[in-house]
Amino acid sequence: MPNVKDEIKNSWMAANISFKFSLSAGTDISEYTQNNNATTISITKDDGDAKDRLRKMHQRWNAVVEKTTMAMSPGSRSDSSQQRQLHFERMSQKWFERIIQMHTEKGRHYHTLCHLEEMFGFLDLTLNHEIQSACRMAYNNAVDLNEDGIVQLGTVVDLSVFFHDCVYDAKSGSNEEDSAIMFQKFAKELLWTIDHDFDYAFDNDYKTATTTDCNGGSTLAASNWGRCRMVWKGCNFVNDFILATKSHSCKDIPMNCVDTYYPRELVLRHLEVFLDADMAVLGKRPEAYDHYASLIRQEYGHVEHDDYCSKRADILESFASSVTPENTSDDNDEKHVYLTQSMRGALEEMAIANLKREVSILRKGIIPGEN
Repeated sequence: MPNVKDEIKNSWMAANISFKFSLSAGTDISEYTQNNNATTISITKDDGDAKDRLRKMHQRWNAVVEKTTMAMSPGSRSDSSQQRQLHFERMSQKWFERIIQMHTEKGRHYHTLCHLEEMFGFLDLTLNHEIQSACRMAYNNAVDLNEDGIVQLGTVVDLSVFFHDCVYDAKSGSNEEDSAIMFQKFAKELLWTIDHDFDYAFDNDYKTATTTDCNGGSTLAASNWGRCRMVWKGCNFVNDFILATKSHSCKDIPMNCVDTYYPRELVLRHLEVFLDADMAVLGKRPEAYDHYASLIRQEYGHVEHDDYCSKRADILESFASSVTPENTSDDNDEKHVYLTQSMRGALEEMAIANLKREVSILRKGIIPGEN
């Protein structure tokens, strides 16, 4: 049977050169998401598999939203269970449509829904493997992947994927922060839909969650705080994961909400897997990487050609010079493109080669993949 590294190398993501999802305004999206309250997004006939792709993404979204609330016992609201479920479904559908619409905005060429698809593809190959590895290293034992804490951290990763590029403007320097704010709006509405009290606690505690004791100080009654705490902490981690994509480093994550339910080692490994999935594009096969490079150029079309070549070459050269193909040490002080062993073993050398090749081409005033 193929090992994880071979599966990564041979995955459709490693060779993919299509980042178009063929979505535009026009036709009722309910045909594709099976929701009669949906707004209007269409799938063009040019992409015959887009219908199935969108449905799969919608199923993943529904699953992650439902798992996020698994730990929540029924709230104290006067709404009937049926009313509460209806509110929940409408809220979930509204946010899924918003994510779709934001990822199909004009000006996106690489940062599209297909980028999310690729990330989910890499996560499906690596996450469980890396979590088991982390548990063996930290506890000298395997872990039950169905344990609540592991399941909830998995939802943290999935939510981070859905929201990390929600806001994307190549002219902006605050995309990560703005995307985190967008997630905060979703999280607040999610908690409010379950129980109005959670909304009040979120307003008062969420923004100080990284600097205060997460186990106390809530405006919620003590009996309700226990229900809210786990999901609230998970939301805090999603916020941190999104912000980590600015530097693709784990060093600046505050980690003040780790506990026996969310152990530090497992939180860090989930973050590493997430960041590696976001960086996986660097290790694509050469022709696929060159296509990616051409898409980035399109997103930065407002930058004059020579300036783009010079500045991007400087950035990539600085990064590439800090890593080498021979650097296979597991020493945390050593610099690698990837943070996890599975991605490092599968894509590290190709990523470095791709970076160096693009720098060389850019120095000649040529953009890879551009006609």
